[in-house]
Amino acid sequence: MSDISILYEDEFLIALNKRCGDLVQPDRSGPWALNRAVADYLIARGVKEPFVGVVHRLDRPVSGVVLFAKTQAVTASLSSLFCEGGIRKIYWAVTDTFPDIPSGTLIHYIRVDKRTGKSFALDDPVQGAKRAVLDFRL
Repeated sequence: MSDISILYEDEFLIALNKRCGDLVQPDRSGPWALNRAVADYLIARGVKEPFVGVVHRLDRPVSGVVLFAKTQAVTASLSSLFCEGGIRKIYWAVTDTFPDIPSGTLIHYIRVDKRTGKSFALDDPVQGAKRAVLDFRL
């Protein structure tokens, strides 16, 4: 799983097409992840000690565009933009059935289980959970 699909690259960042099943950064299931593949790619292109900053993630079963920064400063800037809502994410979903309403807003609270490293969406706020808002339309 070392081949990567580069959508865009410049001196500051690299955008990849993440496949379903790929990890953005390693977890307990193994060392391979896209951030390591990007580092290997940059080394193969002659970068001696590449910096690969993870500025956001997509869950393992999700495919889509993932950005990596090539410097610490760009990582910090992009991370701030993601946290402050300065970068808009659009998700496309395929479902077996239609929702009951053509559009709406889902509000959940994301909590990470520190033991397993897995995230869970909760209906009600709890201490340490991050509010997540999703506007949807058909």
